[in-house]
Amino acid sequence: MKKWLKIGVIFLLILTGILFEFPLEAENSNILPKESEKVVISQGNSILRISSPNNPEKKSIRISAIVTAYSSTPWETDEDPHVTASGKPVRDGIVANNFLPFGTK
Repeated sequence: MKKWLKIGVIFLLILTGILFEFPLEAENSNILPKESEKVVISQGNSILRISSPNNPEKKSIRISAIVTAYSSTPWETDEDPHVTASGKPVRDGIVANNFLPFGTK
């Protein structure tokens, strides 16, 4: 008898869940941060920041400049022809320019 009672209770719980929908989302969806253009709302219930205040986006500008290929011939270098003026080893893609700081990309 107890077995049928347990089965009946489980059946009623399942039937209640099917007949009555219980919303899981918050009904008050107008709670948004003031700077809503700087967040992404995912699936209507998660707010994610686009950028972190600890790691702000780097601002960059594009300029036209004349750069020359780095020449590592012994008569055009100070000491070691395999080391650039910045101290980095010579490799493909390194250019020389007098007005940009070392490491500019």
